[in-house]
Amino acid sequence: TIMKIKYLYAILLFAFSGSSALAAGCTMMLGSTSSYNADSEVNITATASGLALLPSTDDALQKSSSAPVSYWVKNENKQTRTVIFLPEGSTFQPDSSNSKGWQADSTIPGLFFTLSANLTPPSFGYITGWKTMPIYLSNNANVNQSLPASALGCSSISSPTKVQDATAAFTLTLYTTTAFDPAKAAGKQIFTTRQKAGVVKDKDNRGGALDVYISGPITISASGCGAFNAEKKVDLGELNASELRAKPDGEFNNTPFKITLNNCYAKPSLIINVSNNQIKNNLLANTNGQAGGVGIGLGYKTATTSERLDMTKAVTIDAANMNYTDNYGDGALDMYAFLGVTDTAAISGGSVDVSAIITLSHP
Repeated sequence: TIMKIKYLYAILLFAFSGSSALAAGCTMMLGSTSSYNADSEVNITATASGLALLPSTDDALQKSSSAPVSYWVKNENKQTRTVIFLPEGSTFQPDSSNSKGWQADSTIPGLFFTLSANLTPPSFGYITGWKTMPIYLSNNANVNQSLPASALGCSSISSPTKVQDATAAFTLTLYTTTAFDPAKAAGKQIFTTRQKAGVVKDKDNRGGALDVYISGPITISASGCGAFNAEKKVDLGELNASELRAKPDGEFNNTPFKITLNNCYAKPSLIINVSNNQIKNNLLANTNGQAGGVGIGLGYKTATTSERLDMTKAVTIDAANMNYTDNYGDGALDMYAFLGVTDTAAISGGSVDVSAIITLSHP
């Protein structure tokens, strides 16, 4: 009989110990200053114009915003105090190679963003600090959530009680991968409409939540160059009039010169227009010289050949011929000038002196 009493006493002691631990639970909830279960909206406004984005850039642009949040606690048998940042209701698609990343716009490959939330560390006795903060908008549990650094029970708090007013600070960071093509993205806009990114809340859906939205717009820089420069004078040398008469369709005294392009973004193509000058037989007329029947033609060089310009209209030259150093830098167009015949019957000796206006622009 004595042994049975001891055995029963041991079982009762174990049950009492377990009941006491459960009573010490303390749930922390995110709410507003006046309500433990209020849902609030956070608006992150990300605006920029003329943003010159390049491939493989980790921190292309950062925008921050913050919102008030209040911590509430209540004693519950089931403890819950994990804060999580989930893409619930999000309109964005994840970056398959980055657990924190999201595609900024489906029409611009290689342009992504991360969005972090950094909540004020709790410091109200029952719960203190964070194990991991900031947390990130993500489906990955390794980066999207945090427990407090330490926590005690709050058995004396039987109803939701506000214990701390705090701040949730959000940081949006744009980044690009090798798939980003500045030429294809140039001039486009992202975040043109208000879009939901996700929700910051208690992992077990107790209390309220912060619904996070992103709006813009951010305008990517148009492709173009800051400045153009051309050699001021091209000397075409001397030529016998008899050579012109012998080959009236020929190009004589081909002489190279360059047009340099400075501070160019996204490797733009170039439009050349000389049609505002006096043109005859697809040549610049000899407006300032004494020689008759002769003019000056222009052309440009590609990697494999030379192309003569049509002097009567604007001509677009592909970016591949600009010798760009990179996606944001300088380039150069290799051109040449030559002497040619405007009127065989009028050929006569003398000087050839042409002042031409070359208009350069981008598509």
